[in-house]
Amino acid sequence: MYFCSCITLLPRMVLLLALCLLVAPLVHAYKPPLSVYKPPRWQYTATSQNNEDLVSRCKLQWRNATLDHFTWAQPSDGPSWFMQRIFICDEYWRPAPNGARGPIFLYLGNEADVTLYLNHTGLMWENAPDFGALLVFAEHRYYGQSKPWGVDVRKHMAYLTAEQALADYAELITELHDSFPGAEHSPVIGFGGSYGGMLAAWMRLKYPHLLDGAIAASAPIWNFYGEEPAFNEYAFAQGVTYDASEEAGAAPGCTETVRRGWQVLVDMGSDAGGRADISTAMKLCPDNQLKSKEDVVKLRDYLASAWDYLAMGNFPYPSSYMTNGAGDLPAYPVRVACDIIMEQDVWDGVKLMTGLADAAGVLYNFSGQVECLAPGTGMRDMCRAVRLPS
Repeated sequence: MYFCSCITLLPRMVLLLALCLLVAPLVHAYKPPLSVYKPPRWQYTATSQNNEDLVSRCKLQWRNATLDHFTWAQPSDGPSWFMQRIFICDEYWRPAPNGARGPIFLYLGNEADVTLYLNHTGLMWENAPDFGALLVFAEHRYYGQSKPWGVDVRKHMAYLTAEQALADYAELITELHDSFPGAEHSPVIGFGGSYGGMLAAWMRLKYPHLLDGAIAASAPIWNFYGEEPAFNEYAFAQGVTYDASEEAGAAPGCTETVRRGWQVLVDMGSDAGGRADISTAMKLCPDNQLKSKEDVVKLRDYLASAWDYLAMGNFPYPSSYMTNGAGDLPAYPVRVACDIIMEQDVWDGVKLMTGLADAAGVLYNFSGQVECLAPGTGMRDMCRAVRLPS
């Protein structure tokens, strides 16, 4: 029955394909594969200005990316394309012994300025010489300088989806093969971490004819409700806690002290006097004084979030990755935060509150120039809502 149905539909499919081939030139204007393009002033960001070490070894290019890959309808309020930023790094690209060009290592950009990933994806840079690889770093739509509608981008968020981003990268791979002589047969290996790792894994599944392999680091592709077996929603918190443990190299008693700190914070915050003591001990800014129990809960979540970020950036060397390129965190920042809170040597009261704030300051005051703590600010939020596949 299924075979007969397919045969019956075949003439319609051929007709539809022919119609698409006829209509496509009318709907989409000619798109040069890659071009040099100077973005308008609003597109420049602090991140792209501060990372000149590895960026200077690459060529900046731009491509006309299709805004909506899944419809033939033109957007009613803007162009059908946007300028997507790409960095091409070819210093290691060389032919293999058989004469074929080396592989293409493609970083599938995620939710930040692409220069952040260019400067912090050491695995690609370290392996490129051995493989003779071309390095390509592609910026995710709606981030960095690859923003449709310019300053009005937040009014047009419907096209910010993982599926659209994957289709951008599929187009790019085709253009890379067409644009570089000898690259038409170069295998393409995708790289990504966290959400970018999810993109790498999904792209290998969805576009196996374009992506020959994928390295998906810390990619929580199973962390969705409804999976079987169900995902462990406490796994991330358990990982953060482990980083602050003696087994992971942190000061003995750190995890117990921090846990105790959350309880003391809530207890002290139950009345106005205690909230005033917390505000003083933690050097909260004038506009961020604690006025209610709800404020205390928000403060606790803000301080706990610092440990999450420190754990994600718990590298054995100084790194600006978790600060979005604005400044370095120290090597093993979780250990540093544990050392700070354990210096208080007190499990109760004002000193413990000071320790919690100073430990969070490893992240929120990485510059050493923040004079007071302002819950909800201090770390530039890198993430906007990206619609993930359902």
